[in-house]
This record gives sequence, structure tokens and C-alpha cells, in this order.
Amino acid sequence: MEPIEQLVATIFHTMYYYSAHTWNNGNTKWMGIPVLQNPLDMWILQEIICETKPELIIETGSAVGGSSLFYVSISDFLEVISIDTQKEMRSQVDHPRIKFMKGRSTDKKIVDQVRRAVKGKRIMVILDSDHSAENVLKEMTTFGPLVTPGCYMVVCDTNLGGNPIQNGAVPGPGPMGGLQQFLDKDKGRTFEIDKGREKFYMTFFPNGWLRKK
Repeated sequence: MEPIEQLVATIFHTMYYYSAHTWNNGNTKWMGIPVLQNPLDMWILQEIICETKPELIIETGSAVGGSSLFYVSISDFLEVISIDTQKEMRSQVDHPRIKFMKGRSTDKKIVDQVRRAVKGKRIMVILDSDHSAENVLKEMTTFGPLVTPGCYMVVCDTNLGGNPIQNGAVPGPGPMGGLQQFLDKDKGRTFEIDKGREKFYMTFFPNGWLRKK
């Protein structure tokens, strides 16, 4: 990206993120349900789902269920397991192909249930819960092995920690810190960053689009 393009993209990204009229106050909706995401990223997720054809998506961080509803709307056979502590928000969605699980995504009981449920299926993972670097690294280490080769593990909100967004609710390096630790350990053996998924200039997930080899 040229310097002027990067500057404009960063300014727009910052303006969009902090605006009270865009994504963060329930103003972006899918079929009437709030989705706490950037619509450009949702479009890319749609492209990935159609291209790689996962049978099941593991999602950490359900919010009110809008993103899960979006995923199952793309495909008539796709299932979603969405995990959330439900301390702040609870799902507004009831759908036969979405299973909401209450608890921390890395708790052994939850992980064991997920592993049993996904056995033998083509799997994609989307990580969007506790944004501390420690938790993101643990989620990636836990769920990365479940991703099917050719499918994706998407690490959300890597734009935090100054990339370019600063959010006081997420101190330290945030998701990007956990992502970098994971990649340093992986050394490109298992996952590779797909920068082509950042084609719309603004993404909340910079370097977070990981394709499994």
C-alpha cells in the first residue's frame, strides 16, 4: 500500500471505529440483529466461507448472536458453535444450526465438548472473546489444531493495541500480541497470514486472516 493510501486508510479506520453511528452501538445489523463487526470484514468472511466451504464454525465471543446468524445465512448446511461467558450480553438468536455454549472458551469442559462435536467435520475458527494477549494465544493454541487444512482461523480485533486503534478496555498489546506469539512459535509450519483478505483497505483484523496449510 502506498504511503498516501495507508494514511487515508488509517484516518478512515480511526474515524469509523470511534464513531457513535457505525458498528459499536448496535447500529450495524444482520436480519435485525446487531453485529459488532466491520461490514467490510463480514464481506471477507462471506467470501472465505463460500470458497473454503467449512461445515462448522467455532466462534468465541457471541455478543447477541448477530455474527452467528450471518454465518449460517450464507450456507444452508453450515453449523456454528458459539461460546461466550454471557456476562455482558446474551444471544437474541434462536436457530437450529447455531449452538450457544456458556462459559470461557478455553475451559477444559467447554473444549472437550467442542472437540467431540466437531469430530470429522470441515472446521473454521473465528476468535473474538477476551482480547488479552494471553487469552488470544491460549485460544489459538487450543482451537488452531481443529482447523481443517485450507480453512481459516480468524483472529478478531488485532487493530487494537495501536494497530491503529487504542482502546482503554484492552490494555497492552491485545490480540495482536497473542497472534504474534503464536506465529513466532508456529514459524510458518501450520498457518500463514493471507494479506489478500485485507483488500478493502480497512480491516479490524490486520494480520488476523490465517490460512491453515
